[in-house]
Amino acid sequence: MVSFFGGQGKKTFEVIVGAVAHSTNCDRAVLFVKYRKKWRLLAAHGICEDINIDDITIEFLELFYSGGELEKRVVSDNKEMIKLNKDLYVGRFAHAMKIFDATMVVSGVVIFGSTKHCKELSSAQNYALKTHAMMLGALIDLRAKSITEGLSSKEDRLRLLESVVVNAHDAIVITEAEPIDEPGPKIVYCNPAFEAITGFNQKDILGLTPRILQCAETQRYALDLIRESLSQWKPIEIEIINARADGSRFWVQLSIVPVANEIGLYTHWVSVQRDISARKEGESLVQKARLEIENKRLLEAQLQERERAEVYLTYKAFHDDLTKLYNRAFIMKRLEDVFRERLASQDVNVSILFLDLDGFKDVNDSMGHQAGDFLLVALAKRIQNSVRDIDVLARIGGDEFAILLTGKNHEKSAIELAERVVGIIKEPVDVGGKDIFISGSVGIVSSNKSHFTPSDLLRDADAAMYSAKRSGKGQWRFFDLSMRNDASNMMDFHNVIRGAVEKKQFSLFYQPIVNLSNGSVLAVEALLKLKDDKLGDISPCIFIPVLENLGLIGEVGYWMMSRACLDYLLWKKSSQGFALILSVNISAEELKYAGYADQVSSILSATGFEPEFLQIEVTESVFLKKPDLITSTLNKIRSLGVRVALDSFGAGYSSLSHIEKYPIDLIKIDSVFLSGVMISDRSASIVKCLIDLCSVLGVDVIAEGVESSEQLAKIYSLGCYLQQGFHIGKPLESKDVINFLSSFCMRVK
Repeated sequence: MVSFFGGQGKKTFEVIVGAVAHSTNCDRAVLFVKYRKKWRLLAAHGICEDINIDDITIEFLELFYSGGELEKRVVSDNKEMIKLNKDLYVGRFAHAMKIFDATMVVSGVVIFGSTKHCKELSSAQNYALKTHAMMLGALIDLRAKSITEGLSSKEDRLRLLESVVVNAHDAIVITEAEPIDEPGPKIVYCNPAFEAITGFNQKDILGLTPRILQCAETQRYALDLIRESLSQWKPIEIEIINARADGSRFWVQLSIVPVANEIGLYTHWVSVQRDISARKEGESLVQKARLEIENKRLLEAQLQERERAEVYLTYKAFHDDLTKLYNRAFIMKRLEDVFRERLASQDVNVSILFLDLDGFKDVNDSMGHQAGDFLLVALAKRIQNSVRDIDVLARIGGDEFAILLTGKNHEKSAIELAERVVGIIKEPVDVGGKDIFISGSVGIVSSNKSHFTPSDLLRDADAAMYSAKRSGKGQWRFFDLSMRNDASNMMDFHNVIRGAVEKKQFSLFYQPIVNLSNGSVLAVEALLKLKDDKLGDISPCIFIPVLENLGLIGEVGYWMMSRACLDYLLWKKSSQGFALILSVNISAEELKYAGYADQVSSILSATGFEPEFLQIEVTESVFLKKPDLITSTLNKIRSLGVRVALDSFGAGYSSLSHIEKYPIDLIKIDSVFLSGVMISDRSASIVKCLIDLCSVLGVDVIAEGVESSEQLAKIYSLGCYLQQGFHIGKPLESKDVINFLSSFCMRVK
C-alpha cells in the first residue's frame, strides 16, 4: 500500500492513527484498507507494522466491515484480551470505525484498543474519532491529487470539524488549540445545540474563551484538572457547574479532546457539554433522601441508645453492683412515695427490717475481700428467697440490708420474716471449700406518728438493730423509744470522742512493773486516760473501741507512743543510771497498717529513743485477723530492736501455740486467769506449768493485776518474779515517776 501513497503518505497516515489512539486514551491503533478484495495494513500505532494478517485478523475485520453500523465496540467477557491475530492482542476492548472515501464507499477500518482499560468513549472522543476518520477517508481517496492538499489549511480542518458536529444534539464548542495559558484557546465555532442549551449566540462568543461559561460555583479543583490535561494535550472528561447567558446555573458532563492534523500538530480542541442537571438533581434528591433515611436511622439509633442508656443508668442508680439487689437510693425513693401518698391521712402502713451481719469484717480481714463478696452474694440470695414478692429487699451498705414490708399485718409479717432471716443466716456458707459461720442482727420498726420522713424510719430501725447486736448478736429486736435514746446517746458519745481527739484531751499515766527477785523496777506501762468535763473519767475499754470504729486510733496511737518516749527521756535526763523498759499498748487496727513498722521507726528517730528500751504490747486477738500481715509487721518491729509482749494472756482466746509461732518476747498473764490461783490448786498448777514452759522457751512472764500481798506472795512462789498491779504501784502521772523509783523498796517477805 505504501506504493500508492509514497513515504510522505505513510508518515501522514501514521500520524493520524497515532492521533486516534491519543484522543481515545488507547495504546494501540491500526488502519486497514481493503484493496482488490484483500486486507492490507496501511498504518499502525503502538504495535509492529509487520503483523501477519491471518484468519483471526480477517474474521475480526469482516466483523466490522460487513455490518451496517458505522462503528462497533467489543469488550472481552473473560480474563483474556481480544486478539488481533494469534500472536497479537488489541486489548481489553476493541473499537472499530469504518473509513469512507469521498463517494461514501468504505475504504478501510481503523481499529484501536487499550490493554489497560475498557472504558466507554466520551462524547468529545467520539466526535474527534469521527473527525479523524473523515480525515483518513479523504486521504485514502485515490482521486485526490495529493494527500498534502485539501486539508492543509485551518479553515479546511475547521469545516471538517463543523461537518461532524453541526447536527449533534450535544452542546459543542470548537476552540483553537493554543494558547493553553491566559487568556486561553479562542472559540472558533459552536453548534446550534450549544446556542440552545447555553443561550449564547455564536456571533457574540467567537474569539472569546470558554471561560464565559464559568461562575462563582464552578469548582476550582475541576478547572485545575482541565488546565493540567490541556497542558499535556490529554483528553479529559469531568462534571462541572457552568452558567448560561442569563446567569442560571446548570451541571454539564464536559469532555474535551484534542484534534491533530496530518503532520501531527494539534490544531483544535473539541469540547462537548452534555446537560446533566436533571440527573444531578435526581442524584441530589436521592442523596437527600438517603441522607434523610440515614439521619432517621441515626436518630432512631440514638434514641434506642439513649433508651438503653436510660434503662442502664436507671438500673445502676437503683441497684447494687455486687448482689444485684435494690440499693439504698431505691428503698428511700419507695419510702418517699409511700410517705407522700399517705402522710396526709397519717396512714403510713410500712415496716422496715434493718439487718447487719455480725463478724463480717473478720471474714474480710482473715480471708480477703473476694471471700467477703462471695459470702455477701450467697447470703443475699438466701434472704431474697425468704421474702415475699411484695416485699422490697435492698443492700444499703457494706454488710447492711433493709427489707420494706407494706400492706395489712405488716408488723406481724415483719416479725415472722426477722425470725426466718436470723435463722437462715446462721447456716454455714461454703467459701472456697471452708464452711463460714456468721450471724445477723435485725432491727424492726413500724411506722407511727413520730415518723415524718423515710430517714426517721431507717434511724429507728438502725437503733433497734444495734440493740439486737448488744443483746448477744444473731438476734432481732422491735424498736421502742428507749432505743432511740440509746442511739442518740451513742452519737453524743462519738462526738465527745471526736472532740477529745481534736482538742488533745487524752493524757498518759505510767504503771510500774517490778522484778521481785531483786526488788527493782523493771518497766513502766503507758496507759491512755480520758477525762471529760461532763462524763468524768472514761474507761479505755469504752473509748478504745470507739476510736477504732471512728478510724481515729492511728492518730491517737501515734501521739501516745511519741509522748511516752519524750516523757521517758525527761526521766532519764533527771536520774542517774536510769534504765527502764517503756511498754506501750498497740491496737490491732494499728498493726493492720502495712507501714506501721516504719511509723515506729520514725518515732524512734524523731525522739532519739533507744529501741532496746521500748516494748509494745499486743493482745492475742490481733492474730485472728490477717495473721501473716501481723506477723510480718511484728518481725519488722523486732528487727528495729523493739521487744514484743503478749498482753492479757488467758483472758480470752488463748493458745500456747502463739508463744511458739509468733515473734513474742514476753507474755503477761491476765488477772482473770490468776484469780483462781488463790483458791484452786489446779489453777496454780496450770500457771506453774505455763511459767516453766516460758522459761524453757526463753520468754519472760509478767503477772498483771496483783491486788494484795497474799496474791503477790503466791504468784512469787510459783516462780513468777515480774509483777504488776495496784498493790505494787498505781498508775502515775509523768511527773511522779521519778519519785516512785526513788522510794520503791518492796521486797518479798
